Amino acid sequence: KAVLFIFFVLFTQLLGIAIFCIGFFPPRVPMEGIAVDDRTEAQLPRSFGKTVIMVVDALRSEFLYGDDSMMNWTRKTISERGTYPYIGRAQAPTVTLPRIKALTSGGSPNFLDILNNFKSTQLVEDNLLAQWKERGSSIIFYGDDTWEKLFPNTFDRSEGTTSFFATETVEVDNNVTRHIDRELNNWDWDVMILHYLGLDHIGHSQGPYSPLMGPKQKEMDGIIQRICMHLFEKDKHETLPSLFLLLSDHGMNEAGNHGGSSEGEVSTVMLFISSKFQENSHGRAEPIMVSQTDLVPTLSILLGNPIPKNSLGKVIPDLLKNLFQDEISTLNAVKKNVNQQLKILKSNSLFWRKETQTPATEDVERIMEKYFEANKEEAIRPSVATQMYLEMLSDLQDMWRVVLSSYDVYLLLLGIFVSAISFISGLILTLNLNATFNLKFQLEPVRILGMFLAGIFLYFFHEFLATQFSKSFLAGKSNQWLAYITIVTIVGNLGTIFPMGRSILFKMVAGIDRSKSVHLLGILGTILSVVSLSASSTVEEEHQTWYFLTATLYCLLTLISLYQWMFQVENQVEQSRKTRSENSSKFPRDFLCGIGLMTSHRILRSWNQTGNKFLGGPDVAKYLIAHPFQLESLGIFSLGVMGTLGALYISRLKIPGKFLPISACLLGTVGTIIFKFNLNDVWIARLVYFCGIFNGIYGIFLPKISPNFQVENRVQLEDIFKLNLVGIFQILMLIHRPENFFLFVLIASQMYFVGNLIPKINTDVWISTFILYWIG
Repeated sequence: KAVLFIFFVLFTQLLGIAIFCIGFFPPRVPMEGIAVDDRTEAQLPRSFGKTVIMVVDALRSEFLYGDDSMMNWTRKTISERGTYPYIGRAQAPTVTLPRIKALTSGGSPNFLDILNNFKSTQLVEDNLLAQWKERGSSIIFYGDDTWEKLFPNTFDRSEGTTSFFATETVEVDNNVTRHIDRELNNWDWDVMILHYLGLDHIGHSQGPYSPLMGPKQKEMDGIIQRICMHLFEKDKHETLPSLFLLLSDHGMNEAGNHGGSSEGEVSTVMLFISSKFQENSHGRAEPIMVSQTDLVPTLSILLGNPIPKNSLGKVIPDLLKNLFQDEISTLNAVKKNVNQQLKILKSNSLFWRKETQTPATEDVERIMEKYFEANKEEAIRPSVATQMYLEMLSDLQDMWRVVLSSYDVYLLLLGIFVSAISFISGLILTLNLNATFNLKFQLEPVRILGMFLAGIFLYFFHEFLATQFSKSFLAGKSNQWLAYITIVTIVGNLGTIFPMGRSILFKMVAGIDRSKSVHLLGILGTILSVVSLSASSTVEEEHQTWYFLTATLYCLLTLISLYQWMFQVENQVEQSRKTRSENSSKFPRDFLCGIGLMTSHRILRSWNQTGNKFLGGPDVAKYLIAHPFQLESLGIFSLGVMGTLGALYISRLKIPGKFLPISACLLGTVGTIIFKFNLNDVWIARLVYFCGIFNGIYGIFLPKISPNFQVENRVQLEDIFKLNLVGIFQILMLIHRPENFFLFVLIASQMYFVGNLIPKINTDVWISTFILYWIG
């Protein structure tokens, strides 16, 4: 019977997670097929011939447009008004795969694409590359192999580089650059795409202010100059001028990472360079902000292709106005974008009633009124009509942004509610089983009637909420099966497992000593930390919650140790085997442990700034990076201390053959020092990994190695876990940055201090577990 209840609770938990995920990742159904030319529209001439697209991964806008930029030739070209510079506003998630999708299809990927980023799959919806291939264009590619996975069988020639060796910053770009001269001389292609990863890798490994960032910007600037000068020379003999397009998929934050929505992460580069702009210098010297998806319709019109079906971008007006000399051509280009957007609008039942062919919302009705007004102005005042169409596109873009970034609130709340019920049910079952209580359950007629009435009430309550959240996944009649399963599951938990919790609840409340503040802190702190996760800003700064809770806990533990010494108050275990005279001597150790906890906690807080609010602020790690001698001295000292402590730790364990794990510990420490500060050789790293793994698994094979050693008691089992811990520390120190090595000394100190203080307080196991979870 217990197993059935456990499986039922597990099913409830999975159901809650599934409901939440459906609400958090709303399904988006793109239009299928590839767009074709609409013969009813005015045909626009192609403006450019050969096209080179160079993507510099994580090149945030200030790396090019900022005063500290080292991309001198490109900046000089911009200042001479020979380009069209833009800041492309990207949407979260700012990782490579969804941003490539946005740059090529004009769509708005969601957070589910973060998972796909690790296993890229083919992009099946309409996109720029599919349009080019459909018209027989020759496309070549070199760079991040994500493109090859998204667009298989698309490139005539290609070579991919992997993006997951995040510390490699030189060869990953050289493997792209080495193809450039050959391809520029071949001149048998129509579109060349290059994707450089080195700058992104520098950001991940050393941050945006690394000494390597300036030279990498100069390298990218030199490549841009080399390609552009070659294109300018070739254009003298071509009918149509070539186009060079510099892009970045996303930026980076103050720590060098990306994925979120901070200003540095969403500000990307979009720069158009051509000899056509150079001749008459009618470009712009200062960048303006556009949406990153605006690239797709703009580039489609410049190259004479239909706009991809699912593009949500708006043509960049000032670029078109300068390229097209007459108002009619500009109007036709903008209207082509408008007609493409209206097809998306009318294909979605959220915006358009297909039965009556009328708008489904007031916002859409206002947009259509603006469309009809612009239609009337076309023949009379083309420039006015163009402006009205552009305003209409802006309204549509705002509407897409709201709809595609909104979540199914009903499903989110329901998923949280079901998950909370499963948590409470699991806690009740766990406490019942741990207390060796029998799982008594009988289906009395009164309970059956109560469950039936509760089910009816929940169904009508669901119907009421479905009318309030009319756009919810559960509002549709076709998805009522999920509502029925959810109602039955909730009623099953409330009617079967919850009644078992009454006796346990009374026992827990009666058993808590209200005088013990640690209990109260453990309960309230855990509740408050969960509540704090209900807002995005507190999620981004979640570490501040843990800083506060752990600091409060450490102060409380210190005061308790002082209280116990002053009034000779000890727990029952200590009183049974200690005398009062010995108690007073315990003051220095316990009190100093508390002082050590608070001191180490304060240092740990100051070591690395994280989150979004203070990410770029000063910290100890930045100081060490700027002072290599202090960094190396403290790093070697920290590794030496940890190696020595690890060897001493192993020597105190009651295991046979200590010489082997002690040797592995010391050898791994020496190897880490050599690898980090002297000889960066992969074989040394593998040796350290081997030593760490050896200590991690040595205890598992002890019964085989030494027949006299058998895991028969708790002490021997703990010794095996402690040996595993040494191995884990060895591997963690190898993969961390040198400026963070001293953190391991502080963490080891905290483990010692907490191990001395926590057991001396009469706390229940579940309170101790929460406290240790806070500490991490």
